[in-house]
Amino acid sequence: MGAGVGRAEARPRILYVVPEDSTFTTHFLEPARAVRAVGLEVLVATFAGRCRGAIEREGFRVLEMPTERASLSAFSLLRSILRLRRILSEEQPDLVHALTIRSIVLLGLSGLIGRKYPLLVSFTGLGRLWDRAGWAAGIVRQFVRLLTGWLAQAPVALVSFENADDRLEFPHLSNSVVIGGWGIEIEPGQSGKRADDGAVRVAFLGRMLKSKGLEDTVEAVRLARAQERQIELELWGTPDQANPTSYTSGELAQLSLIDGVKWMGAAPDIATVWAHADIAILLSESEGMPRALMEAAGYGLPMIATDVPGCRSVVRDGIDGFLIPHNNPAAAAEVIVRLAQDPATRKRMGQMARERFEKQFSRDVVVPRILEIYSRLITHRGDASPTKTLCNHGSQSVLP
Repeated sequence: MGAGVGRAEARPRILYVVPEDSTFTTHFLEPARAVRAVGLEVLVATFAGRCRGAIEREGFRVLEMPTERASLSAFSLLRSILRLRRILSEEQPDLVHALTIRSIVLLGLSGLIGRKYPLLVSFTGLGRLWDRAGWAAGIVRQFVRLLTGWLAQAPVALVSFENADDRLEFPHLSNSVVIGGWGIEIEPGQSGKRADDGAVRVAFLGRMLKSKGLEDTVEAVRLARAQERQIELELWGTPDQANPTSYTSGELAQLSLIDGVKWMGAAPDIATVWAHADIAILLSESEGMPRALMEAAGYGLPMIATDVPGCRSVVRDGIDGFLIPHNNPAAAAEVIVRLAQDPATRKRMGQMARERFEKQFSRDVVVPRILEIYSRLITHRGDASPTKTLCNHGSQSVLP
């Protein structure tokens, strides 16, 4: 397995490039822990904030990037590009894993040095950029496509998406793969602990963004409670100051004044949310691969979600939940009432959700596939065309 020049005795290194430390800790700890367990050194290039300590306690090395996700000025972008170029030059990683559109753009703009190392370029949803209308947004989307295609032409490179809908937005990429999430660990025996107090709890967990459909969610529960008063809505999460579509704390406090609605704030852990809920809901505009729904499936919950990219990759309509049209709170209210009045259907759908979680979304299933991709990219360093064999390979291999 190749190592960087001048450090032949060092452990192989994987460099994660991610805009914010919190994104790394919530989504990518499981793959990073797995590669650490098989002997790689894990480096995390990120804007380090409140989660830096959690990353370092895992034994990972944080390489601080100078600007956070919300900073879009040309000067900030240039600082980040120069810093990433320096990190790549000094660390000489055996594999670079760029996570999210911002990191992909930074890596592409870093020039040839960004293509020098084996690359895994991962879109974790297409976000607001793909939701925007107008010629300017269209130009930026095309720029991202071109930059991604250029990175994909590196000697050893693979582009990953979280769902098949997103991959269709990049029709000219031949070396791409769909990775359905990054692996979720749920402790045995955590599901099936619903409170027996007569309430039917509908739970949302995520960032408090308008794009997550919170307005429709609240309205759907209001309509549902007109028929079934025992329905309650719990909103778990915090505002995202870096996102202009975020609700403020004051706005969320106002939502809690609505009958049957309560903003719970930050969730201490996922068990606090899902082990005591009855129904999971996400009425989002679009997603990459909604982690909250996968977690809810792992806790054996029926799910209600919009029929949009990402959500429809997790929820099977009529099997483990319901898919409804976007921006249709009346349709959401209808299925909320249906599930509230039919505990047997909730139980059956929850069991189907749990079974699918174990087969498709759990850490034990997903992480070995990611390790296989990592292993082959590193092994084929210097090979001109290694990645075609990766796209449908499902067996587990051991990294060096």
